[in-house]
Amino acid sequence: MIQVKICGLKTAEAIEAAQNAGANFLGFVFCKKSPRHITYEMAAQLAPLCKTPKVAVTVDATDEEL
Repeated sequence: MIQVKICGLKTAEAIEAAQNAGANFLGFVFCKKSPRHITYEMAAQLAPLCKTPKVAVTVDATDEEL
């Protein structure tokens, strides 16, 4: 079975659209160089809206960041 992850979500509307489209996983990007980057605070506000598992997208994250 194919499963789909949609990353780079930054708004409640984007989360809702991804879930309505059938995404199996929702990803938040924590790489500061990415235009899709969000802060931990933003992710904490958006996470409760997710009805599917969440994924953190990182690049060279430290143990503390993880």
